[in-house]
Amino acid sequence: MGKMETTLNDKLPAFQKYLLEKNLAPAKNVLFYAHWVSRFLDYARRNEFSALEYPEAAVLGFLDSMKSENHVLDWQHRQANDSIRLYYFHYLNKTDARSVKAVASDSMSEIIQETKRLIRLKHYSYSTERTYLQWIERFFEYARHHISDSAIQEVIKKAIRKAGIPKHASVHTLRHSFATHLLMNGVNIREVQELLGHKNVETTMIYTHVLRDMSKAPKSPLDLLLEGSPKSAEFGDD
Repeated sequence: MGKMETTLNDKLPAFQKYLLEKNLAPAKNVLFYAHWVSRFLDYARRNEFSALEYPEAAVLGFLDSMKSENHVLDWQHRQANDSIRLYYFHYLNKTDARSVKAVASDSMSEIIQETKRLIRLKHYSYSTERTYLQWIERFFEYARHHISDSAIQEVIKKAIRKAGIPKHASVHTLRHSFATHLLMNGVNIREVQELLGHKNVETTMIYTHVLRDMSKAPKSPLDLLLEGSPKSAEFGDD
């Protein structure tokens, strides 16, 4: 394999080094991972796809073109797909829309499918995969029977009583606090609207009234001390 190995070694050497240092692929396969990515980048250039972000359409086209090659086996097709995903989502640290969707989802089936894909990308054994999936299934089963909406509300109520907070508060109060602090930190109100899922920006504008009220509130000596204000010296000697 001497000549082929030398040829492969010249392709994406920084990517090969990254795979080895991070232990993301077996050392014997690193050369081939670089080979598949190099072939894909050539394909993307020929077909005028931008390779700066993960070009899903180009990846699907490339993988389909591989199927028409008689000498390419199924395991090589999977290896090529894994190689491209490692290149973009690990080496280039791009965002995988499917992973984001799975993280944001509360659907067990979507999370399990994404877990399978990530485990296989790391080349873990079937028994390891089965163990991981069983843990996820057991967690969902536990959550289904033990973590209800009322249970979460009860935890919040106990925390409020323990903290000695006199005002009424609930889980929904955390949502209000989240939005208020985003605006205090300068986040655009349209972004806050999207995060909260408000249909109309007028609903989100309620939080700006809260901010106006807070702007007139006096600061405590502790706040001044933490901010390193010169006025904090007045309270430092007592």
